[in-house]
Amino acid sequence: MFSPIVILVPLYKMFSSYHLLDNQWSLVIVNSTFSVSFAVWFIYTFFNSVPVDIDEAAQIDGASRLQALIRVIGPLALPAIMTSAIFTFINAWNEFLFALTFIQSESKMPLTVGLFSFVGRYDIQWQYLMGAALISTLPVLILFLLIHKQLAKQMMSGAVK
Repeated sequence: MFSPIVILVPLYKMFSSYHLLDNQWSLVIVNSTFSVSFAVWFIYTFFNSVPVDIDEAAQIDGASRLQALIRVIGPLALPAIMTSAIFTFINAWNEFLFALTFIQSESKMPLTVGLFSFVGRYDIQWQYLMGAALISTLPVLILFLLIHKQLAKQMMSGAVK
């Protein structure tokens, strides 16, 4: 993996030629490109760690390959899928470099770039910066609170034999 700053200028030129600057689709394309590669690798390694015996046992019980994937291996893979989804969401939520470069309109800027506006040339408005930073963590905190019990339950379900 390489640093995103390496491809910043080529992406800027490409998005400029496609008229995607100051458009949120540029951020969707970039974040998807970086996040999907990690998600595929993460889920692929998890599926490789699932024993073939589980799949074979489901097929012996009369399930087709698709049914075995959906009803047996799918629930086992739920923690990996949820972890990948959380990582992707947090990665996109905290994205700063591409948003600062590609988005010029203040109304289209994501929250991370908006936090940067509290940092002035000679001073920092700490009271506003800390308040906005606290508010910016709420969606991630709420997401975690909603799914942490389900994630822990799924992770522990495979521990008992």
